[in-house]
Amino acid sequence: MASVSPFRPSTAAIRMSWQPRVLSSLNTFSQNLAPSVCSIQRPSTLR
Repeated sequence: MASVSPFRPSTAAIRMSWQPRVLSSLNTFSQNLAPSVCSIQRPSTLR
């Protein structure tokens, strides 16, 4: 148990560090891709 406890904070810190990056990259990616997708096909799924 003592050897496992130090890993938990590190994994949590890694998640907290990479999550914002992934979310921001996905946001920019979706914003850049949304106009092209909307122009290609009708947003029937977006009701």
